[in-house]
Amino acid sequence: MIDITDRKLAEDQLKAEKERLDMVTANMGAGLAVISRDFRTIWANSVLKQMFGDTEGQLCYQAYNKRSEICPGCGVREVFETGKDKVVHEQLGIGQDGNPIWSELITCALRDESGEITAALELVVPINERKVVEESLRESEELLRTITSVARDAIIMIDDEDNITFWNNAAEEIFGYKYDEIIGKSCHKILAPERFRQAHADAFPRFRETGAGNAIGQTIELWAVRKDGTEFPMELSLSAVQLKGRWHAVGVVRDITRRKQQEESLVKAKEAAESASRSKSEFLANMSHEIRTPLNGIIGMTELVLDTDLNPEQRGYLQMVKSSADALMALINDILDFSKIEAGKLDIRRDPFDLRDVVGDAVHALALRAHEKDIELVSEITPDVPDALLGDPTRLRQLLINIIGNAIKFTSKGEVHIKVCLESWTKDGVVLHFAVRDTGIGIPKERQSAIFEPFEQADGSTTREYGGTGLGLAISSRLVEMLGGRIWVESRVGRGSTFHFTVQLAVQDDQVDRYRYRSGGLTGVKVLIADDSTANRRVLQTALRSWGMKPKVAAGGKEALDMLKKAAEKNEPFELVILDSQMPDVDGFAAAEHMRSDPQFANVPIIMLTKCAQLDDSEQCRRLGLSSYLMKPVKLSALLESITAAVNGGRYDAVYKQTSDAKTNQCVARSALNILLAEDNVVNQKLVTAVLQKAGYNVRVVGDGAEAVEVVKRGGIDLVLMDVQMPKMDGLQAVASIRRHEKNTASHIPVIAMTAHAMAGDKEKCLTAGMDNYISKPINAKQLLEMIDQMLICNNQVGEVTQDEVAAGVMDVSAALSRLDGDIELLREIAVLFFESYPKLSMEAKRAIENKDLAALQKVAHSIKGSVGNLAVGEAYNVALRFEQVVKLGDFSEAEKILGELESEVAKLQVAFSKTELDSAA
Repeated sequence: MIDITDRKLAEDQLKAEKERLDMVTANMGAGLAVISRDFRTIWANSVLKQMFGDTEGQLCYQAYNKRSEICPGCGVREVFETGKDKVVHEQLGIGQDGNPIWSELITCALRDESGEITAALELVVPINERKVVEESLRESEELLRTITSVARDAIIMIDDEDNITFWNNAAEEIFGYKYDEIIGKSCHKILAPERFRQAHADAFPRFRETGAGNAIGQTIELWAVRKDGTEFPMELSLSAVQLKGRWHAVGVVRDITRRKQQEESLVKAKEAAESASRSKSEFLANMSHEIRTPLNGIIGMTELVLDTDLNPEQRGYLQMVKSSADALMALINDILDFSKIEAGKLDIRRDPFDLRDVVGDAVHALALRAHEKDIELVSEITPDVPDALLGDPTRLRQLLINIIGNAIKFTSKGEVHIKVCLESWTKDGVVLHFAVRDTGIGIPKERQSAIFEPFEQADGSTTREYGGTGLGLAISSRLVEMLGGRIWVESRVGRGSTFHFTVQLAVQDDQVDRYRYRSGGLTGVKVLIADDSTANRRVLQTALRSWGMKPKVAAGGKEALDMLKKAAEKNEPFELVILDSQMPDVDGFAAAEHMRSDPQFANVPIIMLTKCAQLDDSEQCRRLGLSSYLMKPVKLSALLESITAAVNGGRYDAVYKQTSDAKTNQCVARSALNILLAEDNVVNQKLVTAVLQKAGYNVRVVGDGAEAVEVVKRGGIDLVLMDVQMPKMDGLQAVASIRRHEKNTASHIPVIAMTAHAMAGDKEKCLTAGMDNYISKPINAKQLLEMIDQMLICNNQVGEVTQDEVAAGVMDVSAALSRLDGDIELLREIAVLFFESYPKLSMEAKRAIENKDLAALQKVAHSIKGSVGNLAVGEAYNVALRFEQVVKLGDFSEAEKILGELESEVAKLQVAFSKTELDSAA
């Protein structure tokens, strides 16, 4: 028997050590093996076995690298043969799953106590992922080399010393330098024209330090020099990159010599085309004069006949004639506007204006048309949009009316929503984004770009159904371009359209939030808004919040009444209620009726909003004690005034009562005045003569300017109506001759220009030539008579007013004196100042109406009312008060009518005052 205890103990110890080694190396993420001197695997960890299978006992090169592309076992052999302690190399092998495995082999020598190498320890690290990255990088580098070599643009890199470090094939072709000639050379000393080198030298230190520069990140055009010394234009795109801590610039250069030649040719062609277009447009404008002249006769004569006694059938036929003529005139006006733009004769002004007033004017001008179709019209301007701007309010208003009107025309139900947002601030002002969304018929995608072209519509068949020429959007597109913006449309057939446009506007230096200023006393006021329109609720809520108020909203009358009761129960009652008159469940008037019948809400101020006023609404407003009654869409200025009045206890004032189209009161004794009509067209002669004679004037007619001058020189003429285009001597030459004659006589005869050649600048030409006013054809009889009356009043050519008229209430002297503590001299001074200043105020009002400048009109209307009120007169003050009220509503048409009545009352007042003995009155 042999005692093998020690051997067993040694084997057990070895087994335990092996198990510990297996456990330690199992999670190391790399294969590990011990290789004997005969190249057999003595031991391998589990990771290596997973990679290549069970390798113990096998020759190492038969195991994990038996199909290697590199000499199998070369790392182990090198250790054994050279005695090196460590050898590292990479090797591609095939794993037990048949897939290739790239490994990094780290082979270390294992020595005995005497230093002899007894075995080798080999660490096998998988590096497939690294190899994939390296291969991808190699392919990218190869691809980059290929791209840069075949690119048609030159690619050049310079370092922070201005030395060229990269130069591709295209650079060689463009500049003429080979790679070896240029690498390491100063870029700008060789490639830049001498006149630009100093500027580059001055800017380069900044680039060296920071990588920044004026051209970095930009694409610019500049000149360069070829090897043969010739200069050429190039386009340079420059970027900065940092390599090894140093800034480098990469430039992509394109030779644009041919493009510049083409651009020059295009500019010449464009100029030729524009010249032809201007000639065409000027011809069109001239032709419009020839078209308007007979059309003026048709419209004017038809109006005259309609003003006579006719049977219903005759009146119907003539109204159809006038309607057709008006439609034709609208078409001519559109064509004329377009021709003005095409001919470059439409100028964009830079005037101060209030944006919210302009938008409100445009929306109100179209409100009736929308309400007739039961379309909800909503306008919204976000609070961050500045109000006091500089630009052309007339053209902006025209643009809005075109696009909103178009939306209304193609919408049969639903709403048209106008929203104005601030797109951006610029160094010159602001860019505003307007969006007009409708729920109309929509536009097919393939037709959306065509609708902005002249005479185009989304569908030719819609012309018959909806009318129109297709010019409105073309004009709008051109106006947007002139206002520095762009226009586009988003639409889906059957789902509606949204027209977007932007405009650039300057901001006034003194930017005052006039709404916030006037709303100072409303802070914290609790308001309930009831409206079934989500958009209206949002607009109203935003406005009230901007004024410091605390609004809450309800979607209907029933919900509003419930909210009122709950707020009262919490002892947090609403201080003001704003109701929409037309809501589906409980309408505004019904809700107001409930409130007034409940004692706790009987005295809460109520403002009523409506899309369309009804005949009995005024009486209901008075009966229910409402504070105000406003037409939708509500202008912010009117809403703020109404809220302020309501919170301060104001009650409904029937400023919306209908005023009749009464004939203009004769403010002058027309029969005593002689008017000279200078007109070469026979039809227009008869028409204007009929209008003037019917009004009571004496009329003399001449056919050319030279004859008109002779008649004026002979005297006896109170006013001249002068056609601008006449044979022998035109109107401008004639008025110049009249003004020269007047210098010797110390007189001045009013001259009104008449023209159908309404190109941009014509009015200014007429006024500069010496005309006192201007009226375009076709002549509007009412407008003409009002203009003549005003001009004769300004010349103090008033007729007689009897003492009976004074007694009838033209002027209440006693009331005036009572307000001035009986100071007769003060009354006299006030009266003289008023009659001296009124003609100017009246002209300012007419100009504001003509320009649709609501801010200016409100200002002058207030001044007129205050001036007339100082005299404490009867009817004149009533008319002045009515004038201010309709102006607040933004109703330009009604304001123009009432201004005519006011002219008459002031004329009567002036004569009455001159006949009144103030001393006796005292």
